[in-house]
Amino acid sequence: MWSWQRLVRPAAVVAALLVEPVLVGGPVAAAGCDQPPSAIYVPACGAWQGVAPDVQTLAEFESTIGQRAQIYHEFLTFQSHDSPTKPFPKPAAREAIDGGRMYLFNLKPRNSAGTIYPWADVASGGHDGELHALMANIAQWAATAGGRKVFLAFHHEPEDDVGAYGTAADYVAAYRHLVDLAVADGVRGSLIFVWDMTGYQRRVHEWNELYPGDGYVDWLGYDPYGGLCTGTGAPGGLATTLGGTGPGVDDSSEYRFYAWATGAGARDADGSVWAKPGDPGKPIMLAEWATKGADGGSEADQVQFYRDAERLVVEQGRYPQIKAFVHWQGSECNAFVGRPAAAQAYHDLVATPYFNPPLPYPAAGGQ
Repeated sequence: MWSWQRLVRPAAVVAALLVEPVLVGGPVAAAGCDQPPSAIYVPACGAWQGVAPDVQTLAEFESTIGQRAQIYHEFLTFQSHDSPTKPFPKPAAREAIDGGRMYLFNLKPRNSAGTIYPWADVASGGHDGELHALMANIAQWAATAGGRKVFLAFHHEPEDDVGAYGTAADYVAAYRHLVDLAVADGVRGSLIFVWDMTGYQRRVHEWNELYPGDGYVDWLGYDPYGGLCTGTGAPGGLATTLGGTGPGVDDSSEYRFYAWATGAGARDADGSVWAKPGDPGKPIMLAEWATKGADGGSEADQVQFYRDAERLVVEQGRYPQIKAFVHWQGSECNAFVGRPAAAQAYHDLVATPYFNPPLPYPAAGGQ
């Protein structure tokens, strides 16, 4: 176990971070943790922290929290890189990678106009032209990337889209087809596949139906929120949001994915109990997480949420299989733009040694 000390900055300094695009200081290295991550970027200790920026750019987010993100998250469609004239990755992602950050992208089966590509069509090869072009672009990037890899999540939160895109079996077939195509095109070694669910309690039974199998999944993911911008209730606490971690079945939390994923089992709304098939030890990623602030929840709610993360995740080690926390800096209620106390609380969390294990690669040129 390592020890760490909370970093405290005066309010005036935090306020300056909200407007100054220059980072103050660097990350605190994890004391006693000098082992590199695994081949699929699982840290040997602690966890990564990252961001899916929306209302801010990556640089603005990092300035707001006074800390570098380790994962940069984008949302793409099948048309994002479907020709040689659309090289992979896009400029913002390339800059993030070259700066030493890891890259996570969600690949949604639709075109840029929002037209749905049914999972069955993807599985049957109906969109192989676009996917082969994507893989060719990834291969071209990988040839000069020095062994770097990227995280790929195919159709995040598919529970929301069963019916509109097809059946759960169609989703599994489409997911497997994408992985098989990456193998056939020689880029599987450059991709780390993330299977990303919403994680809601009422969908426990769907996870077994949607799971492609351990051979097709490197990381598990889910997207827990302490409060949604559209929700009318008070924001939930962190333990309720992330789910139960005890040895028994989780029947108390709104999000029960953690207990499902780690083999303890999660209770569905009808009382049935489900657990992940296969390996219960796969790394878990919060591909999105946040809690609402101003719209329906106060800044104090956000502060408490991130302070609870320090207590439960860092100090108590209650979620050891969550190896990446990627913040959704999206809609105004979840972002902490203009909320210096919330930004300070988040900074204090991600500046701990727990969230600063050794990175898988340096910045381009070794900087």
